[in-house]
Amino acid sequence: MRCLRVPRLFLPRGGFETWAVPSADSHISDQEFWERVAKTVGNAPSCLDFLGGEGKTGEEIRGAMYDALEEEQLERLGLGFLFVKRERKTGTRCGILAAVDLEQYSFDPSQPAAIRATAPPTEHAKELAALRKEAILEFPHVALYYHDKKNKAVRWLLGEDFEKVYDFRLMEKGGRIKGYFLPEEDAYVIADEIAPRGEPAFAVADGHDEIAAAKMHWEALKPSLKRKELKAHPARFLLAELWNLCDEAVPFEPVHRAAAGVDAEDFCAFFSRRVKCKRDGDILNVSPSAHKCAAEVDAAVREYIGEKGGKLLFLHGEKEFREAKGANTVRIRMNMDRDDLFPALKGGLAEETFCLGGEEEGRYCLEGREISYD
Repeated sequence: MRCLRVPRLFLPRGGFETWAVPSADSHISDQEFWERVAKTVGNAPSCLDFLGGEGKTGEEIRGAMYDALEEEQLERLGLGFLFVKRERKTGTRCGILAAVDLEQYSFDPSQPAAIRATAPPTEHAKELAALRKEAILEFPHVALYYHDKKNKAVRWLLGEDFEKVYDFRLMEKGGRIKGYFLPEEDAYVIADEIAPRGEPAFAVADGHDEIAAAKMHWEALKPSLKRKELKAHPARFLLAELWNLCDEAVPFEPVHRAAAGVDAEDFCAFFSRRVKCKRDGDILNVSPSAHKCAAEVDAAVREYIGEKGGKLLFLHGEKEFREAKGANTVRIRMNMDRDDLFPALKGGLAEETFCLGGEEEGRYCLEGREISYD
């Protein structure tokens, strides 16, 4: 339980289809996408009101959260976890929504921690931290991997009959999602089952900047708190969905590379002398696992383009890999096995090694909790 806390959750009283929205980090530069989302939501209550897009200030978001509470848009559940089932083309992915302890997390991927970052935060994390400072509620999209080879926790949950609290289809091709409430006593059982005592116990899968922002806010808040408040202040914790990395329905794909704007023959000859690989047309298949050779691959590509021009592209999943095919482009196929992730984290994970395989695979902003006493 040292990494987890049983939260008291908020859910909308209705209108789940317009309440749940993709995170502000997805399709971040796709204005057409967000215009579609806004049109779908219309004037309905929605988590869209709490996102920092369209230049919203922290004060505006805080006001929207107060309005949601005062207008009774939200229903407060008892203490507990949620068992989440999301139907995708790849199968039904199961997750456990819990609160995680930010004291057990570090956003420095090289630092030992029970909850391990898998990528350093970007400048966007600072913007999110400033917004969180003003917020009274959170509706995050963070997901963490854990490692349960026998999938014992999920198998037990699937065999029980818990109260269903939502069942609806997510907008923008997000699939169907169902949530079941796990009362406090069952939440403690599950927490003990999925949280190993070794490190790392969890690895960040989605919401890298959001969890880093929550940590920044917590560290800034701590000096103003009394000793008793430090143990249980709501800002110390963050909602996150926990995914079993061993479940094939859980998204996990390598981040591939491409060298664009290059002479294919010349680049392939150059690259093959520096990195162990096999060529298949315009594709170079790299042999070692991505966590072992990503830095070597990137260095070789950058060396070439530094001398002869071109651009290094990071391709997040198979779809982007297929779409990157083109003249004067060499694609570099990486491989990263699920079982590689946690051992790799102990030695420091190279950047851009894995991804969810598509922006639509990420968590939606849906469930919430209080993070302030205001």
